[in-house]
Amino acid sequence: MVFNVVQDRKRFSHIITPLVMIVLLSSSFSPLIAEASTTEFDFSTSADFIYDASKISVANNQASLLSTTSPAWYSSSWAYRKKITIDHTKVSGDLTDFPVLVSTTDTDLKDTDNGGYVAQADGGDFVFTSSDGTTALSYELQDYDNTTGELNAWVKVPSLSSTSDTNVYLYYGNATVTNGESPSNVWDTNFQMVQHVDSAGSMQDSTSNNSDGTLTGLANIALMLTATSPDTNSHQGIARDSTSYYTIDTDTIKKYDSSWTLGTTKSTATTDVGDSTNHLGDGEIYNSQLYIPAETYSSCVAFSHQYISVWNTSNLSFVTKYSISAQAHEASGLTIDPTAGTNGTIYAVSYCDGTKIWKYDLSNGTYLGSISLSQTINQIQGITLHDGFFYISDDENDLVWKVSTSGSVVGSILSYSVAGGSFEGVDYTGGDLSVILDQGSGNKKVYTWTDAYKFGDVLEFRKAQYMAANVTLADNGSISFWFYPKSPFFNFNTMFDNSADGNAWEMWIYNDGRINGRISNTETATENKVEYDLDNLSGVANWYYIVFSWQRTGNKTLYVNGVSRNSNAVTWQTPGTTFYMGGGNVANTKADGYADEIRISNTQRSAAWIATEFANESATSTFYTMGSQGLQYASDKPTLQLKNPILFTSLSGFSESADTNGGDIRYQLSNDNGQTWYWYNSGWTVTTSGYSEANSASDINAHISTLPLGDGQLLFRAYFNSNGTQLIELNGIGIDMPSSSSSRSGRSSGGGSSVIVTTTSPLGDKISSITRRVSAYLSAPVKDPSILNDIKRDIIITIVELLTKLQSQSPR
Repeated sequence: MVFNVVQDRKRFSHIITPLVMIVLLSSSFSPLIAEASTTEFDFSTSADFIYDASKISVANNQASLLSTTSPAWYSSSWAYRKKITIDHTKVSGDLTDFPVLVSTTDTDLKDTDNGGYVAQADGGDFVFTSSDGTTALSYELQDYDNTTGELNAWVKVPSLSSTSDTNVYLYYGNATVTNGESPSNVWDTNFQMVQHVDSAGSMQDSTSNNSDGTLTGLANIALMLTATSPDTNSHQGIARDSTSYYTIDTDTIKKYDSSWTLGTTKSTATTDVGDSTNHLGDGEIYNSQLYIPAETYSSCVAFSHQYISVWNTSNLSFVTKYSISAQAHEASGLTIDPTAGTNGTIYAVSYCDGTKIWKYDLSNGTYLGSISLSQTINQIQGITLHDGFFYISDDENDLVWKVSTSGSVVGSILSYSVAGGSFEGVDYTGGDLSVILDQGSGNKKVYTWTDAYKFGDVLEFRKAQYMAANVTLADNGSISFWFYPKSPFFNFNTMFDNSADGNAWEMWIYNDGRINGRISNTETATENKVEYDLDNLSGVANWYYIVFSWQRTGNKTLYVNGVSRNSNAVTWQTPGTTFYMGGGNVANTKADGYADEIRISNTQRSAAWIATEFANESATSTFYTMGSQGLQYASDKPTLQLKNPILFTSLSGFSESADTNGGDIRYQLSNDNGQTWYWYNSGWTVTTSGYSEANSASDINAHISTLPLGDGQLLFRAYFNSNGTQLIELNGIGIDMPSSSSSRSGRSSGGGSSVIVTTTSPLGDKISSITRRVSAYLSAPVKDPSILNDIKRDIIITIVELLTKLQSQSPR
């Protein structure tokens, strides 16, 4: 210590003399003043620690989990990624700017509300990158279902190799990012029109050309017959729950399991309802109860005693009934919306009056009014509710009609001819529309149609529907689409037409299964058509990928399922300005089938391009593989351990400075240079495993003073516990020891340059403070007497404390 004593030294000797005495005492008995020391670990030197360098970084005075670098992570704002590896053997040639279909259903890709990891319910946090993990790729999100993890996306891959696999990464798990999809960048200027099918009926062009389509005849609702039950000997209605089918005959209810094995039969249903009822209608299930209209019926001019009857689904026992006779309508079917009205609403329809739907309170059957239909539907047999619309069966025309809840009849969605039979009750559960069809004794079956699906929704053509878009075909180009011809084949099943007049630009299917395409204005046996017989492949009722390509001064070529099937010279005809899918020339027969993914290009696509499109779209599961969910940080609890021990005889504290972001750090200690590791559990215990037998810094701190001495060589091991999305950062560790255990200062030679030992002493700090104040006082130009008095007081107190401590440490 150095004092800046100035001219009037004698004047201040009464301050300096006792202060010198303090200094001499403190230097002579420094062990008494140095009450404790703290060993600090600042992580400035990585060589001082043992750790997995692929998972943990020790640099810049911090130990932290290391972000994945192989390849680099797109951004720390995204928590997860999956690697998509495109099989080069499915790529027919090196291709540039190729839109790859990524189509999968993956539980990881559900949103967080449904047990998955996608942060936004609309998939707005999806990002695709190239193989480097950081270069974002343009993509279009066609469909995403947050409840199932179903994803259909088109990703523009800059370079697709036929000799080595191509990798793409899908990132997700960012709750705040704005949706980054860019459809118009996926479909470059070589595309004139790209039409995906939207179940809402909006045929929007995904290119920047705005060649949007319009639908005629509700072609957007597409259903495909997928199942037929055995004979049920039931005539009136059908209802379903998650495990069973319930069929309703005139006076009998039957319960079947999911494989159509008959379980319970209630053959006295009308008797149980009573009041001379003799006729049941189409029913609905709600809250484990089956609701069925019942009445006395002989004709549309002789009916009475209308009821809503309620039955237990478990054993078909009768529960109760509500009279609806006061409204004097025949009751052929009902459906239920538990969210409508105050208590839920039952909607009833009539076979004899197709002008309205009647409403009743779900809790007690009270009449609530009616909904007028925008057009009459005759001979209504059943009604069901699905996705906010009513679906009503029409026995007169063998149709199912889609009707809004306000009564607007949108159009028919299903036509199935039942010659000499009845088109009866209807149920729409999930994506399955079921209708009970009575086609005579031994043939009363439930037919089930499923939402037709290829890459999302599809168009359905039923010989009256078509799509039109304003497109003028280029001199060189390609038209591609997927088509499913319904059974049976029939003559002139028109797939597309772009003729200016006549039949110059069109494609159709004959009744023998031959596809024909032409650019010609003649219809002779010798015209230069391109054709192919689908019976050479799988025949009727299957999906086919069709491509028609041309050069104005060259050939036109027909591809089916990625293979060139026929090619002929072009006799050029000026195309029209409207492209029709499923129809065209008013004299032509319209299509009967399904279509999806309709594209027009202003370039003649190569054979390699077309073959790769088919490989990708026909079997995405073999075109690429999607890896397991990748995490930004290690989630296997990697460890960091001090390499060289510090010597101790006793310990008094343990602390950490860390940012764990929702994860945590736990510790184990060794008192014998790593031979034995301990944790605290009502007493220090030898560990037998890792993280599960480790403790937080606060727990260690609470009990470290009782750690056994062992060899007196202390090590610590830290476990970095992250779920893979949490960045763990350890900024420092401090270990406190009484002065008798350690009195080193400066950087520790035992622990390396990351280890700093500092000595702490409340009494020593007080002496240093007094010394600084005396120096400042002596050098001040104006001396404040009050400051001098404070210094004198503190000197006296400090001398007393020092002498007291000396006396307490002296041997008796």
